[in-house]
Amino acid sequence: MKFCFSTLILCLFISIHSTLDAQENSNKIPSNIGISLEFGFASPSADLATRFGNHTIAGTGLYWYNAPLNLRYGVSFDYLFGIKVNEDPISNLRNENGVFLGLDNNYATVLLRMRGILLDAVVTKTFPILKNNRSTGIEIGIGAGIMQHKIRIQPESNNIPLFTNETVRGYDRNTIGPSIKQIVGFHWRAIKSNANMSLLLEVTEGFTSPTNPVDFNTGNINNDSRLDIDMAVKLAYYLPLKRKVPVEEIYY
Repeated sequence: MKFCFSTLILCLFISIHSTLDAQENSNKIPSNIGISLEFGFASPSADLATRFGNHTIAGTGLYWYNAPLNLRYGVSFDYLFGIKVNEDPISNLRNENGVFLGLDNNYATVLLRMRGILLDAVVTKTFPILKNNRSTGIEIGIGAGIMQHKIRIQPESNNIPLFTNETVRGYDRNTIGPSIKQIVGFHWRAIKSNANMSLLLEVTEGFTSPTNPVDFNTGNINNDSRLDIDMAVKLAYYLPLKRKVPVEEIYY
C-alpha cells in the first residue's frame, strides 16, 4: 500500500514537472535511441538473503531518450551471478563425510553458484541541476518485470554419476515471479559528445515461487511464496544507435 501511494505521488510529480520542463528544455541535446552497458554489485535482502550472499550484476538495455521531457524509457536485462550460496540443496546426496565420491573412488568437488536474471520495462526522469545542461542531474524512475534465480550445481568433473541434467534441474531450486523496481541516481550527459552515463541505486522486489513442485532435497512440496529483494549499485553507459540532428547542425 505504501509503495503504491508513493508511486502515484511520483508519477503525478513527474507528469507536472514534465509539462513545465518541455517548454523550457534546451535543444542542444537531441532525442535518440540507444543501448546501455551496465555493471555493478548487489546485496540481497528478505528471502533472497537466506539463499544467496552479495553478488555481481551485469546487463544491457534498449532505451529511447525523450529530450524535451528528459525521460528515458525502454527495457533492461540484467544477469545475476555470485559464489556465495547459503543453502545446500544437495546435502542428502553427500556421503557420511559430507563429500562426493567419483567413479574413480576419489573425492569429487561440486560447486554451488548463484545464477539469475532480471527483465524489466523501466522509465526514468532526470531532474536537471545545471542551467546550461538540462540532461544532467538527479535521475528517478520505476520499473516492472520478471525475476528469476536458481542455484547452479557445478561438478568439477564428469565422473559423478549422481548429477545428470534431470537430477540437477530437480535440485537447483529454480524460482521465478513478477517484480517491481525503484531507481534513483545521478545522470551525466555531455552536450558536445556522446558521453552519457548514470550511477544508479536500484531496489528490486520479486514476488516469486519455486518452479519445481517438489524439493528433491527434503521431499517437501514447493508451494511457498517468496519476497526476494535485491539492492544493486550500477554504472550504466549509454551508446546511441540513432540520433536526431538539430537543424543548426545540418550542412550542405
